[in-house]
Amino acid sequence: MDAVKRKQRNGVTWCGPAALTAITGKSYEECEALLAGWQSKRPVTGVGLYAMRHALEKLGYTLIAERTRRRQTLVQWHRGRSERRGVYLVSITGHYCVVRGDVYVDNHTVKPVAFAVAPNRRALVRDVHLVMRTREWEERRVWAWSLTDDVPYARLRVALAEARERIVELEGGR
Repeated sequence: MDAVKRKQRNGVTWCGPAALTAITGKSYEECEALLAGWQSKRPVTGVGLYAMRHALEKLGYTLIAERTRRRQTLVQWHRGRSERRGVYLVSITGHYCVVRGDVYVDNHTVKPVAFAVAPNRRALVRDVHLVMRTREWEERRVWAWSLTDDVPYARLRVALAEARERIVELEGGR
């Protein structure tokens, strides 16, 4: 998770591009331009989940929805989760923030800060999404497929190796 990288234009940052910047490490301007492709507004002042999902997919990330209790605050969600690893895109009342472990970042903090001093901790959580690189997600799907269909372990290893080779081919042999 990175700090929000922005060239000082007028000093105003919005939560959608800032969250995208924190997740991907791209500059604020690149993320803003990518999100502007989904909307007619510039600067991007409001981003829906649809636009955020497509922008992340374009940059090689996948969003996996997490179930949350109804009417819980950001602090309650943070205390109640058992999995501390991973990067989470959290939509709180009209705002996006990014949480990784006990670190929080959004357009107000700009740099990652400890969750204990994060703003908006009492805001209600609307949606929570685990953010994963698409490659990791594909590998997990291969494993999940094997467990549900009782594929022998040897066939699973072959399928996983083929999937990795295919991903390397698609990425241009990196």
